[in-house]
Amino acid sequence: MSQAKLDSFTAPLKAAGFDVVTSDTGVVQTTSNTMSYFGTTEEMANRVASIIQKKHPAIAIEMRASPSIPASARQIIILNLTEDAFN
Repeated sequence: MSQAKLDSFTAPLKAAGFDVVTSDTGVVQTTSNTMSYFGTTEEMANRVASIIQKKHPAIAIEMRASPSIPASARQIIILNLTEDAFN
């Protein structure tokens, strides 16, 4: 994936005030677009999804509260995207 595509995708989130960290290190090839979040941060996760959907309406994102995200990391939202999401 080109850095330009990644920057274009994350720009609206950064413009909305989110800190965005990207990585493909150690990540297996994902087969669906998913957003995982701590249970009490669903409202913020929905806001992130809304920003993404406005810019990329064709991307379907499966939203789920993840029991593997501890309360100490509740400010972290994990977004896994397929390569097709960037095309």
